[in-house]
Amino acid sequence: MKKNNAVVVLGGEFLDCYHFTENDFVIACDLGFDYLNKYGVTADAVLGDFDSLGYAPFGATVFPCDKDYTDGELGLIYAVENGFKHIDFICAGGGRNDHFFANIGLLERASDLTAEAVLHTKVGRIFYCKDKFTLNGVKDKIVSVCAAKDSLIEYSFGLKYQYSNTRLLRSSTLGVSNLAVSDQIEIVIREGAVYIFIND
Repeated sequence: MKKNNAVVVLGGEFLDCYHFTENDFVIACDLGFDYLNKYGVTADAVLGDFDSLGYAPFGATVFPCDKDYTDGELGLIYAVENGFKHIDFICAGGGRNDHFFANIGLLERASDLTAEAVLHTKVGRIFYCKDKFTLNGVKDKIVSVCAAKDSLIEYSFGLKYQYSNTRLLRSSTLGVSNLAVSDQIEIVIREGAVYIFIND
């Protein structure tokens, strides 16, 4: 069976709520290898500088500690270069704030590389959108929309507080703590790009 979904496992908080499937191509980045060992999951690829893990697992692709990319970005590049168009990042929250901020930015980087990505944390999922976003199964969940850059939201569907040609600035908190009132939500971006946070 050909796997068509990449799961990039990072070195942040352990995520015991994530369920792997046979369709997942699992990429362990540095300390992510330890997470997989804990849950008995075998990685399809292992890479990183292993400064956090403390040793390089057998068969791993080892990078120098002095490099221009985080291990998470290396995992993203590996996934894209191997043809994956959907990527889930897990164990991306917790730990250092700068790493978490950079991990959120990987969603935009994935979009630039023509891949769709989702970042999973203990409290929910984070998406990046610069055109049209649709998601099912979200009724009664908190939905926050934060501008990745100054944006214009053309319209939305399924939210308690709807958007209609709404200007959302990078410095604004306007989109925080909305609520899904329908099982499906839709958000259409005319200008800019946004991060969408789903509290699960």
